[in-house]
Amino acid sequence: MADPLAATRLAVRALLRAPRFTIAAVLTLALGIGANTAIFSVADALLFRPPPFERPAELVSVWGSRTHAAGEYAGLLAHTHSYSALCTYSEWQMTVGDETSATRADGADVSANLFTTLGVQPALGHLFSPEASKPGGPPEVMLSDAIWRGEFGADPNIVGRQILFEGVKRTVVGVMPASFHFPAMGTALWIPSIFDASQPGNYWGWWKYSIVGRLAPGMTLEAAQREIATVAVAMRRDNTIWDPGSAYGRDAGVTALQAQLAGPGRTTMLVLLGVVLMLLALACANVANLVLVRAMAREQEFAVRVSLGSSRARLVAGVLVETALVALGGGAMAVGLARTLIALFAASLPPQLPRLAPITVDLRVLAFTFALTLLAAAASGLVPALRASRRAMDRTISGGGSRGASRGVAHGRIASSLTVMQFALAVVLVSGSGLLLRSLGALQQVDPGFARASVMTARVTLPNGTYRDPGKRTRFFDQMIATVAGEPGVTAIGAVDRPPLRGPVYGTALRVEGQYEDVTRALPDVPHAQSITPGYFAAMGIPLARGRAFTAADDSGAPRVVIVSAAVAKKFWLNEDPVGRRIGSPVASDPWMTIVGVANDVKQDSLSGRAEGTIYRPMAQSPQTDMTIVVRMSASPDGVADAIRRTAAALDASAPVSAVRTLDDVVAGSLARPRFTATLLAGFALVALVLAAVGIYGVISSLVAQRTREIGVRLALGATPNGVLALVLGRGARLAAIGAVCGTVLALLAGRALAGLLYGVSPHDAVALALAPAALMGVAIAATWIPARRAASSDPRAALRSE
Repeated sequence: MADPLAATRLAVRALLRAPRFTIAAVLTLALGIGANTAIFSVADALLFRPPPFERPAELVSVWGSRTHAAGEYAGLLAHTHSYSALCTYSEWQMTVGDETSATRADGADVSANLFTTLGVQPALGHLFSPEASKPGGPPEVMLSDAIWRGEFGADPNIVGRQILFEGVKRTVVGVMPASFHFPAMGTALWIPSIFDASQPGNYWGWWKYSIVGRLAPGMTLEAAQREIATVAVAMRRDNTIWDPGSAYGRDAGVTALQAQLAGPGRTTMLVLLGVVLMLLALACANVANLVLVRAMAREQEFAVRVSLGSSRARLVAGVLVETALVALGGGAMAVGLARTLIALFAASLPPQLPRLAPITVDLRVLAFTFALTLLAAAASGLVPALRASRRAMDRTISGGGSRGASRGVAHGRIASSLTVMQFALAVVLVSGSGLLLRSLGALQQVDPGFARASVMTARVTLPNGTYRDPGKRTRFFDQMIATVAGEPGVTAIGAVDRPPLRGPVYGTALRVEGQYEDVTRALPDVPHAQSITPGYFAAMGIPLARGRAFTAADDSGAPRVVIVSAAVAKKFWLNEDPVGRRIGSPVASDPWMTIVGVANDVKQDSLSGRAEGTIYRPMAQSPQTDMTIVVRMSASPDGVADAIRRTAAALDASAPVSAVRTLDDVVAGSLARPRFTATLLAGFALVALVLAAVGIYGVISSLVAQRTREIGVRLALGATPNGVLALVLGRGARLAAIGAVCGTVLALLAGRALAGLLYGVSPHDAVALALAPAALMGVAIAATWIPARRAASSDPRAALRSE
């Protein structure tokens, strides 16, 4: 075996003598490895990297298919033995500021033991006191490093300082480390939850908590699963308000915390990982073809080296060293490319893909890149190295025998196989991209149930502490709506507490007069409930099918009224008119609400979901502190947005205005995740097309070079240039056709992996499956045209003299 250093120097000199090959191969591998590195970095942050907590493998999500009531959390504490600790969290936005200015911040209210359960300590100060989650406990708050530095200037004396949160003074007890992000990257502060069993309505009726547990020593996930399957069903008896029904607890399970948090993005990221691995295979096949062509050109050199005593192993090693150097160069470039791609991905990453860690090129990612580089080197160089070394040995043994057809046939068979593989993979990527783009197009055509053009929305949040009086809330929003309504260009204005497509619109259980009145039994759910002002339907362009809209007369002193959507009307009254019927909250003492109208159904949670039913209550009878102003306008959106901000500031400077967006932007934002996936896959498919074109161009060019003499003979014997052109184009078309057929079969199989990402499009959509091979055939013909024209226009005399 040769000295490795000497072999490396020899390989470097050989690569420098072939700059075009070296640059093309390095750039091709850089593209494939860089795309893989970037997507792996995103997937690592979302799926694979363990949460930055103490012994993260012990952390689990308990009964994680939905949020829970405080009573359920207390029941799990009392009845389970699988955990050394259980804690809760609930995400929400909070108002931070004083009487002169305020802002919104993402926060969470958590059980006082959350941080000890996760095994983290504050960078400054101390954790919540044990009494903080008890009724009458101290009002405390914990800050994130980001808000401490951004809003409070990294004040080293922040611990012990009192700050207004939701209009209530809270004492800062600590600042968490910069590396701590929970339950999301943007969480800026934490306050302790209050669990008060003396308030059964809140204790059992407010389902807002997610539950996290740390498995007890020696406890397995399977054992915890078996325990909760029994405990959860039995907890049905603990509910002091109503019987939740026989299905209660059947959905209970225990999942690794990392898997639970990554759930919304798992399918998307696994699909993208599969896509970039196919792209890397394409790049390796391309480089293998380049190496094969280069090795053929060096057969004379290899034969001389064999005759001087080199073994086949040394020849193979020499080619592999060259390929490894090319791959290392591609890997080094890939890191820089990946950093650029990561910055682009991070900026466009949809909020539906949660993560607990920043997306970076760290040691894990670098190790992944290095492994890919080695894989690329082996995949690109091994077959060409073995082929070239065998040819050199055969040539030496035969004394430099014929270099004709046998050589060209053997090379052509390998190169053609690689090209067919490239085209097959490219068809899979292009067809997958077509499916996602068609799905995105179908989503964009969905009728959301409201007229989204020329509508401005803005969220206005009142501090809970200073707006405890429901009448004060109503007066604020009435004054604000009346003032903004007088602005030029405002044609309709209203407000809603939870607007469509801006996050979950929660539902409620209902009593239905004459059908479901016994609150001790399971009551039916309505998926969505909203509090609105009288002008909301007009501002949103939601038609009424029956009855009337709310008016100013539907105030706190008037009889309780409600409007239901068409889906609710159909669910409870089929084809009967529900106007005049009565429904009620799950609390028996609450007054009945009379239905005064039926509104058309609206897509509340997503465009891809069903319009499952909504009830609307007048804001004056259900006052909220957090409302979204909706303005239909004929004026400039910027002018209307300024008017909303100006009016809110004039009424109360401590009421921040946030999320100022047109309704068109809201709808577009709800499509961020499918658009992100479709755009990425379309970009990778375009790269695959380019690589496939380069691959078939290289194969056909090599074929023409090998058959120069044959082409000359054909022309000398009377073949026409057009006949030669058709011959070469036909060879390229045959390779592409075989690849297209193989790729279509693979695309049919791969379509099932995309099924969960599609809307309104079958995984076997005929249009996408037909367009992808057609596009690849067009690319193949275009890429083959140049070498075909060169062959057709060659001089027969020069061709015959060249051999």
